[in-house]
Amino acid sequence: QLQNDYYKNMPKMQKLSGPAMSEVEWKANQGEEASIGESSYDEKLIMIAPPILLQTRVSQETCSSTTSVVSLELQKSLLLSSLCEGLDCGDLRANEVYYCRGKPDLNEFYDLNATSFDGKQVFADFLYIVDNEIIVRAGKTLLSRDFIDGSTTSSSVLAVLQSPETGQIHVLEVRSDFSDVEIQTEVFLQHYHYLDSDQRREAVFHFSVLTFCIFLVFVFNVVLFFDSSHQDEEARKHTVFEIVYDLLQVVTLGVYGIVWIAHVLNSESTAESIVRGVVSVQFASSELDLQQKMLSFFQNVEKLKSELTNEDELSVVGFALFVTMLLRMLYSTGVHPRMGLLTGTFLYALDDLWHFSLLFIFVFYMFAMAASWSFGSFRNDFKDLSSAMATQLNILLGTMPKNYDTGTQKNEMIVYVTLTLIVIYFLMFNFLLAIVVEGYMKVRKEVMDNEVEREILQDFFLTLKHKFLARLRGWPRTSDLLLVLKSKLATKNVTAQHLRVHGIDFQKAKSIIEGYSKMPELQPKSESNDFYGTAMDVMRMVKQNGAASPGPRQGRASSPTYGQSSQDLRISSAPQAAQYAPQNGNSSHATNGSKL
Repeated sequence: QLQNDYYKNMPKMQKLSGPAMSEVEWKANQGEEASIGESSYDEKLIMIAPPILLQTRVSQETCSSTTSVVSLELQKSLLLSSLCEGLDCGDLRANEVYYCRGKPDLNEFYDLNATSFDGKQVFADFLYIVDNEIIVRAGKTLLSRDFIDGSTTSSSVLAVLQSPETGQIHVLEVRSDFSDVEIQTEVFLQHYHYLDSDQRREAVFHFSVLTFCIFLVFVFNVVLFFDSSHQDEEARKHTVFEIVYDLLQVVTLGVYGIVWIAHVLNSESTAESIVRGVVSVQFASSELDLQQKMLSFFQNVEKLKSELTNEDELSVVGFALFVTMLLRMLYSTGVHPRMGLLTGTFLYALDDLWHFSLLFIFVFYMFAMAASWSFGSFRNDFKDLSSAMATQLNILLGTMPKNYDTGTQKNEMIVYVTLTLIVIYFLMFNFLLAIVVEGYMKVRKEVMDNEVEREILQDFFLTLKHKFLARLRGWPRTSDLLLVLKSKLATKNVTAQHLRVHGIDFQKAKSIIEGYSKMPELQPKSESNDFYGTAMDVMRMVKQNGAASPGPRQGRASSPTYGQSSQDLRISSAPQAAQYAPQNGNSSHATNGSKL
């Protein structure tokens, strides 16, 4: 048999044709410099181990269905009679006849024993066996086409590569699954990034800065909480929520930072250990059998995959932390009327969005179930409920199922696709849009009704201006000024004398009146006292809407005016004056509507 195989395949064993000379020799003949330099290697990727071909197998068993058993036996008889022409040529190999699949098969195959890798028992060989039709191993003649047969459930091509310039180790896997009706092939490329000393220092610095900024926000909220005696109970509850949220974020970020920094600092030594382990496998040694080589190689690859898993877990946790910081940032945008459009719209539409979500899930699920029931028996993209839901989502994103308008059930498929687009895409998505627009219009109306609403940069620079004036002129804290207005002051006209009576120095009170009387919202429009507001009106607006994010006006807004004294200041029903009320040197501008 060996002799027959030799003569039959001898033409294929001849030396393969190729270039008559190497690239360097060709360049030398052309008069170019005959040297191997960086230009001879354009790729920035090197392979640190030969690619491996591996597979998983199952045993061959008799089918459970009597009809299937009879059909397969008849087919086997026909094959034997046609191939052997009446001669006794033994049984057929697994790749020549169909068998029903059984349990995992760990018996010797292709002169190989099963090896444990990635939680599975696999049969591994070098990928280059596919370049030759005949493989001779341990005195046995093997055909390379027999490596994949009817008992193979999956196969993979595994390669380990390195990018020296970018500092990465790559694991490339091309996986093929034969266990389903259709052969599914996927490509997986994982990267392990190791940093040099300069990159490690830069990464640690950026992360430390981020953590420090989050910590400053937390400290700022704590200071405001104990300094905000003017806040009502509801506002203090919001402040407590912010403090707890920021505290949890700081603690979580600190723990994550310790783990991440340790991983970064050890990345280069870990990568060096992995590369040394992979490169040290003696694939060309004649003293080691293939089984030992594969076992040593797989141990190093599993170590690399373990590090990749740790990196993936750190990335997931890091992503979750960034999402929490994003939510905190969006929550903080409510400090300003215009910047708070997103959060305000969401809060107004929250109840409708909740009920819409329930309705959408129910309709989407029922459509997917109907599609799987109707088309799952002959279409792989509807074979089960999860596949049907994925296909249905692609339909909503604009990708139609393949060949949906052909086949025996094309009419039913067209009706399904049409109903899915009409009910879910055109109707329900427009319902969602209407809910969002309605919420936005409510918030927009509040912004338009707000008589003291300004562009955010103007508010920012005015705040800085009044902070500077407060420090320069020694104005009292915002909380002290608000306590005076809220507790005892009930006059319709505020003068420096009123502030002096309540314990504020006359010169400072005069400076406050002069400073705030220059604001456009407090410019006099009439000399009549009919336009005067009251201090309690101001406090009611401050409590309801907050200084930094003033809400809609309550009733008719009055205008500032001066009485007999030039130091009289009208207190508008809109709290713009309170928005820029000064604080002492250790305080800063409010961060939400209840902190003034």
